[in-house]
Amino acid sequence: MNKVALFLNGEKPKNIPDLENYDWIVCTDGAFHFLAEIQIIPDLIIGDFDSIDALPRDIPHLHTPDQNFTDFEKALIHPVSYTHLTLPTIYSV
Repeated sequence: MNKVALFLNGEKPKNIPDLENYDWIVCTDGAFHFLAEIQIIPDLIIGDFDSIDALPRDIPHLHTPDQNFTDFEKALIHPVSYTHLTLPTIYSV
């Protein structure tokens, strides 16, 4: 199984984790801006994309418009079904 780091929109972490230990970096659309600021390129962006103006063409994204779930809930469900990933380690940004 692959190890996943999941970044969510929220309070920025005091320390950036060592991402070398992760196979995948996944972020919600709201966390993408923070990762871009610190020059981390996620492997997948997931969400309803209400927090992002233009999607980068070179990063895979999964549009999940269902408003019955938060981006956090969708990010827990879809990466696991998207590939053979383990449940993620979660970071708020």
